[in-house]
Amino acid sequence: MEKKIINEYESMRVVLTVLVIISHCQYYRILTPYGGVDFLFSGSNGLIAFRLLNLVWKMIYAFHMAAFIALSGALFRRSYERRPGLSLRSLAVSKAKRLLIPFAVVTFLYVFPLKLASGYWSSSSNLAADVTVGQFLLQGNTHLWFLPTLFFAFIAVYLLKKLRLPDPAIFALLLAAHMVSGFIPVNAVSYVFEYTVWFFTGYIFEEYREKVNISNNKRNVLIAAVLFLAVFAANRRFGTKLVRIPSGVILSLLGMYIVYVLSYWLSDTKFCSTWLYKGLLRNSFGLYLYSDPINYVLLAISATCFGNFAFTTNVGVVIMFLLRFAVTLTGAYRVSESIRKIRIKYLV
Repeated sequence: MEKKIINEYESMRVVLTVLVIISHCQYYRILTPYGGVDFLFSGSNGLIAFRLLNLVWKMIYAFHMAAFIALSGALFRRSYERRPGLSLRSLAVSKAKRLLIPFAVVTFLYVFPLKLASGYWSSSSNLAADVTVGQFLLQGNTHLWFLPTLFFAFIAVYLLKKLRLPDPAIFALLLAAHMVSGFIPVNAVSYVFEYTVWFFTGYIFEEYREKVNISNNKRNVLIAAVLFLAVFAANRRFGTKLVRIPSGVILSLLGMYIVYVLSYWLSDTKFCSTWLYKGLLRNSFGLYLYSDPINYVLLAISATCFGNFAFTTNVGVVIMFLLRFAVTLTGAYRVSESIRKIRIKYLV
């Protein structure tokens, strides 16, 4: 298979990157045994602006990381079919460079100092242990969990394909792993169990992508959007832990389809020839790597400078959200472009 750029996948990467940044602009409280922050003032939950933004945040979280890992699965199929003789060692080395090196380097040299400055470990009695277990072993809160998870998803799907199992059998096996992932206490393992099924979903989707492109997407995406809202509302109103597992699967599938179709439409617009789109696409990986830690610093500064206003008024919450989005996006873009200019490999 000749290597070529798939415009809709490029657009999807841009859309999902922006959704990731938006989703990281709404949290105020993150508490773990290995550090955290709490900027959620009393009464904030009752604000209309806070509740609406929180609703949008939860909708995005229902599918966006599943869609991101599915995109990687779709692209992996293309490379896998171009290189049928790809060895496990070559794949592991290639993906370790692309995923595990930035995970380790960015965590140590970027995430750690910014979180430390924001007071993330202000109550820590053993900083080294909390950073190691919480950030590097994924037992705390780190936005970079996606990188090692994606690495092992590549390896898992490669090995399963080498067993020559039919795709439905592989999907069923990975779906079963997804269903039990919530019972695994080790995050580094549970994330792989939870998300590899979406990697393989993208792998399967690539076979049908062109058929999806020529289908009646306007009607289908409208139906998918209505179903998404209905399942989302029902899950919030009636969902138990048992119900949330299958409803989560449905929301992920519907959300992935919707964002793909929107990305397909976007790929055929003039916006894709603008400097903004090209800049976002060029730095999509860097935006993911460097945007979220800036949030912690902004929250700490805002709490010091503006106090209750930024967290307990509708105007303050909206300003805070817009400020976080603009500053984290711009800041991460600048960091990414700077690293690109000095040509440091694997970090953009």
